[in-house]
Amino acid sequence: MPEKDLCLRCGKCCISELGGIKKRCPRLFLENGVWSCSIYNHRLGTTAAVIHNRVFRCGLRENQEKIIEGCPYNSIQKIKPPSS
Repeated sequence: MPEKDLCLRCGKCCISELGGIKKRCPRLFLENGVWSCSIYNHRLGTTAAVIHNRVFRCGLRENQEKIIEGCPYNSIQKIKPPSS
């Protein structure tokens, strides 16, 4: 199964967070109960959010280090649980 087929289209990986502030990417839209990206084919590297002058860019989920509850991408080797 291609990795993109793992996506549940919940939109949680498109939320940037810093210092208690959360921002959802402005290119996300909800349609028929699932989230979609208006620029999906050209999204990588684009600015998803700016929080406290820090720029968050769109990237591949399998390269993200955050754990998202219920996300199948958590099991991909590049994603590791936070160290305690």
